[in-house]
Amino acid sequence: EELEYQPGNVLALEIPDPENPQGEEWMRGPYTVTRVITENNEVGSSSSFDILYRVVGKKTETFRKAAVGDALQFGGKFKVPILEGIEKDGLERVVGISTG
Repeated sequence: EELEYQPGNVLALEIPDPENPQGEEWMRGPYTVTRVITENNEVGSSSSFDILYRVVGKKTETFRKAAVGDALQFGGKFKVPILEGIEKDGLERVVGISTG
C-alpha cells in the first residue's frame, strides 16, 4: 500500500501502553517524517518512511523496544513537507532550528 508522506510531514504515532494488559490505552504523540522509501527512489508515494526520535521517557522507550509485528498506529498528515517549504525562487539561505 502506498503512503502519501514526504519528509517534513508530521503524523500522530501511537503504540499500546505496556502497563495496560488489555491494550485499551495507547501512548501517542506527534512525530516528523524524516525520510521516505519508495520502490523506484522517486519523490511521491512511499512504501515506508522513517521517523527519528531520542529515547527520553516511557513512550519513546516503548517505541525502542517494539519488534517487527508489534502493533503501531499512525494517522494524519500535518505541516508542509520540507522541500515545499524551502523551494522558493531567489532563496539564498535556509536556517533550520529544532526544539523539543
